[in-house]
Amino acid sequence: MRDLRREGGIIVDVYSANGSLAKVHPDGTKEPLRLGQTLEINGKHAIVVGICKVTQGFYPQPIIYTALSQFSAFNPGMENKIGYILVKTNPQANIETVCQLINAFPELKALTREEFKDLIRDFFLKTGILINFGLSVALGLIIGFSIAGQIFYIMTLENVVYYALIKAVGGTGKMILQMIVFQAALVGAVGYALGIGVTVLWGMAVQDTTLAFLFPWQLLVFTGVVVLIICIFTAVLSIQKVFRADPKMLMGT
Repeated sequence: MRDLRREGGIIVDVYSANGSLAKVHPDGTKEPLRLGQTLEINGKHAIVVGICKVTQGFYPQPIIYTALSQFSAFNPGMENKIGYILVKTNPQANIETVCQLINAFPELKALTREEFKDLIRDFFLKTGILINFGLSVALGLIIGFSIAGQIFYIMTLENVVYYALIKAVGGTGKMILQMIVFQAALVGAVGYALGIGVTVLWGMAVQDTTLAFLFPWQLLVFTGVVVLIICIFTAVLSIQKVFRADPKMLMGT
């Protein structure tokens, strides 16, 4: 942190150092930005004193940290246009009291960690990101229901004669129901395992890139519930077709 206060000192995120800020040679190879190398920011000389790893967001622009005095030197006239300042109180301090003291100034507003999270969440909820993401998820569910239902239904039609044979030799409806449910559950489990496996591999592949990847356990459970619903949906379609089939007519064909 002492080096950050030197003239022109900056800290660059590792993704930009290996990507957009890397030096491209004539043969197309990239040389990552390293400690001690220099950059030019708004015509000002800057020297890299540190490289950090940050959490990727929606915007892939380079993230640069510097002291407030250096920020003023890089951006003359923008001293009063700082978006926010992250601070940490002493362990014995009362956060609510500190916020009240800061909020006593008309042009300042202090927020706790949770309040700042809520502010960011509300900002993105007011944009079209949530709507576009929701439409993408809904479209994926519709396609998943359609394809899974169609494939399983066709598979049942191709084997309906065998189901009729089972009914003709004394097979009960409960037995056929168990067979169809087992097939649907097996197909769903295999597809769920393959999908989760591919997703985890993809997350590992993009771990050190500019792409943000987050796969919490809630999403794992939600995906499992969706797969279960699709299996029930396809099983119901198949069961209705089998139960309505006449063994005598099918065996006669």
